[in-house]
Amino acid sequence: MKAIIGVVANVEEKEFLPNSYMYQYSLNSSYLDAVRKAGGIPVMLPISNENNIEEYISLVDGILLAGGRDVNPKLYNEKIEDATVPVIEEKDKSDILYVRTMMKKKKPIFGICRGMQIINVALGGSLCQDLELSGKNKKNHFNLEKPFNEIHLVEVEGNTLLNNVLGDRIKVNSIHHQSIKDLAEDLKISARALDGTIEAVENEKFNIFGVQWHPELLLKGGKTDMLLLFEEFIKVVEKSKENKIG
Repeated sequence: MKAIIGVVANVEEKEFLPNSYMYQYSLNSSYLDAVRKAGGIPVMLPISNENNIEEYISLVDGILLAGGRDVNPKLYNEKIEDATVPVIEEKDKSDILYVRTMMKKKKPIFGICRGMQIINVALGGSLCQDLELSGKNKKNHFNLEKPFNEIHLVEVEGNTLLNNVLGDRIKVNSIHHQSIKDLAEDLKISARALDGTIEAVENEKFNIFGVQWHPELLLKGGKTDMLLLFEEFIKVVEKSKENKIG
């Protein structure tokens, strides 16, 4: 049986009838395509709460937290700065619940862009609300015009999963204006941009991996080595399944 990967959906409030609003779930197809190409079965997971989270998690072997809106700074005890885009509190709370419950169930987690950031917040870390606030050149990281293209270099730490998969240096795309500020105690840095921005994190014990760039878009643009990230995640998920069965 192939690994079933729950890809947590993004959500937007939409007017579906005059003066009637409802949440709509969506995902960029590139996330689902990447999981499928890597050998997994992707399924979309909705917003959850304490009443149904375990039901959803029981259906999957691992989850992928996709990119999306900014994380609410209130979750790491900061006021919202002007640079922070409108947040959806239900989505933030749900994502954090997915992370913490998956850890309790010892099921692997892969976070991309916002996904990596919400993992850090869920584990007690904080975020820089805008790269310019920390003196970084935001143009090097927030490049909406070239989502499928390599933009800047990332240096990978030795003795990490990322190094084993992609080597010491890689070139990535970049579509983010926020980044990890204070790293959660349970995470270790596995890669940085040349300006010091944290670009990847992991926790081997809980099978948590996160990258700040968008490997699914690079893969869509023809950078085939990014498939290795998804294939490695599927391998970790399958090994985790075997250990539970054993």
